[in-house]
Amino acid sequence: MTTKTKTIHLIAYFDKYDKKAGVFISDSDFQNTEGYTSLTSKEISFEIPDYHIINEVVIAGLRDVQKEMRATSAAAITEVDEQVCCLLSLENQNV
Repeated sequence: MTTKTKTIHLIAYFDKYDKKAGVFISDSDFQNTEGYTSLTSKEISFEIPDYHIINEVVIAGLRDVQKEMRATSAAAITEVDEQVCCLLSLENQNV
């Protein structure tokens, strides 16, 4: 895993044309930008899994989906086989 650290800023702004205020989070500091006020900053750290681990998790998930699809299709095929057998037995009874 890789640990990343980033500083994020909570920014307030006022749009003088629309006369609306708002806030947003950014990784850029807008302190010297007219119309924007930096309310607070916080340093955050988060872990990013290594790429090969992500692939392993995705592949395992896809294999689970594959197993489920095989089971569902096998059940559907069995149902169709049973219907064919019933129709054939009815046909043989009428002969």
